[in-house]
Amino acid sequence: MSDSKNKVIETPPIVFIIFNRQDYTKAVFAEIRKAQPKKLFIVADGPRTPSEEAVCKETRAVVQTIDWPCEVHRNYAEKNLGLKERFRSGLNWFFENVDRGIILEDDCLPHPSFFKFAGEMLERYRDNERIMMISGDNFLPDFKIENSYCFSKFFSIWGWATWQRAWRKYDVTIKSWELPESKAHLKKIYPQKYMVTYASKLFDGIHSGKLNTWDVQWLYTCLMSDSLCIIPGSNLVSNIGVYGTHQGGSNQNLPTEDIYQHGALRHPNSIELATEYDRMFYEKNFAPGPFNIRKWIISILVEYETIKKIYRTMVRLKNFLASKI
Repeated sequence: MSDSKNKVIETPPIVFIIFNRQDYTKAVFAEIRKAQPKKLFIVADGPRTPSEEAVCKETRAVVQTIDWPCEVHRNYAEKNLGLKERFRSGLNWFFENVDRGIILEDDCLPHPSFFKFAGEMLERYRDNERIMMISGDNFLPDFKIENSYCFSKFFSIWGWATWQRAWRKYDVTIKSWELPESKAHLKKIYPQKYMVTYASKLFDGIHSGKLNTWDVQWLYTCLMSDSLCIIPGSNLVSNIGVYGTHQGGSNQNLPTEDIYQHGALRHPNSIELATEYDRMFYEKNFAPGPFNIRKWIISILVEYETIKKIYRTMVRLKNFLASKI
């Protein structure tokens, strides 16, 4: 076992994806500044409306000054590309310039030890095609992981890292989902029928064009590649968003802790799926519970983008009024 407690691990290249949330951007950028990556890539989408131009400009100003030795690259869209295209084009650009790196969104607040952990994992598993990504998230804080990390079939992107070799497989259209063998493969991956149903619904939405996002395609890419995700033994990134893409959900605003607090990382002896971890995670987050008509109605309504926009506006209004009171 290497002494990763004392070994200096260089912070990998980071791509920081921002838009119009100035406060979130400040908080996450403060942690990036502490980590002092030698290469920083900043991706920003353009305003959706003229009224958003000012706040987008103010958010970009947050990351304008880089006060440590760093090679900085910026990719700012003049017009709004939307969630799917901005992430796709932004990450394509990032991996055209680096062979590995960390991906952080503006509402994913990392613990300082996340950068070292990601760097160590990126180096250790750089040539292992079975490992597609490293997540900073552990949504089961009470689950005892024997080593410092385990391997999962859930690919959480609230603060993560991967390699160019893995991102090359990404297909934003998931064209192969139309093939019967892809659907058969999904059933082999998930022994739980409700997980097959859940994932199939997501993939159907992407393939038909009804679902406008980017991360479902990454999940699909990883699953169809028979790959695994590294899950840290303790949660290393907290999603602080109360409005925007990630708002809502029981896995937000989780505490983080130093994964090196007890010394060097303890590496698993073999690369094996943590079946029990995944089972408990799926049951917590996706298993159907007792029928609740209110939750059922909401689940139907939020499939429509217009309803989502109204909901997000109401959340912003509620937070604004609460701050004034």
